[in-house]
Amino acid sequence: MFGFTFDSETEPEIIALMDDVRNIESPAGIIYRTIRLINVDDAHNLLSAIENAAKIYENNGFICMLDDTKSIVARTFISNIRILKSKKNNITLYGQVWCHPNQRSKKLFKTKFDEILEIFEDYRVQVVLK
Repeated sequence: MFGFTFDSETEPEIIALMDDVRNIESPAGIIYRTIRLINVDDAHNLLSAIENAAKIYENNGFICMLDDTKSIVARTFISNIRILKSKKNNITLYGQVWCHPNQRSKKLFKTKFDEILEIFEDYRVQVVLK
């Protein structure tokens, strides 16, 4: 699960949640990219927030990778965010992305999956021993 938050000096406030984000990783460090936000929970709120931020030139934000409790695990900074299109609950943005190396989010997901698998294995062993 992912979230979107604006760059601010205070505690980050997640404006919208989304199921997946496409095209956010790159071998380049800083690059202009088109990013797809898939199945955004509150798409209308996110669109209006980005449009209002663009009017006052404060349209910098983060795509945050969230854990099960919706706390931020990792963030990717995006500056000069512009909305390219919005269709149903999917939004396409364009901006200058400060990319993480390829496969970073998959590694974070795999780490969480391994933790869950380990808990399940411990539980299964306890059930078998009883």
